[in-house]
Amino acid sequence: MSRAGGWLALGLSASGCLPKDTRPEPGRALVSVHPSDSLLTGIAAEATEDGWAIEYQRLLIGLGRVDLEGDRCTVYSDADYTRLFDLLLPGAQKVSEQYALGSCDFGFGVVPPSASSLLGQGVSEADAIFMRTPPTDPAVSRRGISLYVEGQATRGSARERFAWAFRWRVSYQDCATTRNGELAVGLELASGQEQEVEIQISGDALFRDDPDPELAKLRFAAFAAADAQSGNADGEVSLDELRQVKLADLSPGGGYQRLVSAASSDVPPFVGAEPTLEDYLLVSAFPGMARFRDDGSCVARVRARSDDFD
Repeated sequence: MSRAGGWLALGLSASGCLPKDTRPEPGRALVSVHPSDSLLTGIAAEATEDGWAIEYQRLLIGLGRVDLEGDRCTVYSDADYTRLFDLLLPGAQKVSEQYALGSCDFGFGVVPPSASSLLGQGVSEADAIFMRTPPTDPAVSRRGISLYVEGQATRGSARERFAWAFRWRVSYQDCATTRNGELAVGLELASGQEQEVEIQISGDALFRDDPDPELAKLRFAAFAAADAQSGNADGEVSLDELRQVKLADLSPGGGYQRLVSAASSDVPPFVGAEPTLEDYLLVSAFPGMARFRDDGSCVARVRARSDDFD
């Protein structure tokens, strides 16, 4: 059955047969996700402000809930399922196929996988169970993991490992790019045409010292000090150790002074009265991991619970 003839309207005709869909053939958006070069090859010491070289050794991410909407958008299908990806594999991987016509707002989410989430290339059922399992710590969100990263940073003979589980969700809405000096919001889907929509996962984002990638520098020294100086000095930077470092105690010249680029009212309620380096990682750095069409941007909102995800 061709796509042109495959769109069936709901309801039965008088003869009991499904009538043909008389709407025009929709446009098709092929949504994929791919890793940045810094995820695959690491971040060189020369690329960071403080001389730390950073490499990723594992990255699992739940991604999907692709959403097309808008007053001038006619949606033919709603593929809002999620997939679990290993983003240390090169090349693009399919997220979903969307069918619609017109000017459509584009959004998606980074969320913990569910039991029905599809598994991407190289992802095992054991990985899926790990990502779905809530923590035993009652102080942490009682949900699965949206993003899990492992890696290490080195400077000379110093070495610090990290293994961070992000249990919060990020909703990306109103995605747009700039074309020929003008803002292009969402997608323009014409009848019978196909277009590719890429979501890039950045290896730089977790180590930027400002929410704006155009202003940020890459740093690791504050993370290393959270373990080596104020933590237990076991060679691994934990989220608990980052939780003990107040942003106000960091040097103003060392970055991390802004939690978000939006109004302070947008800071999620789980951020403490005295924001910490963990808060910065969750609220400013984590949402920057996903980017629309490599050079685009979205309004990103961190959510603590699934029922906050709108």
